[in-house]
Amino acid sequence: MSKADGVFGLRCWARNPVVMSSILNVLTKRGRIDQQLFTFRFCGKPESPKGDHAGDLVFGVIRSDFQNSQPTYVRITKP
Repeated sequence: MSKADGVFGLRCWARNPVVMSSILNVLTKRGRIDQQLFTFRFCGKPESPKGDHAGDLVFGVIRSDFQNSQPTYVRITKP
């Protein structure tokens, strides 16, 4: 079994006894996000002549302004 903690530590079930909750669980419990999901945008469309627009990581929502098609949902099951 891998010792990795998912993508940037975002996996659903914490293995580390010190860290008992994932960041998604914490954000949901604190009312910061409504949905336990995250999205990555690895490269954005340049918004300036310099083309310096970077990707991003967004918690709790799918940004429709960057979505060209319907999202694909993948069910995550506990190992």
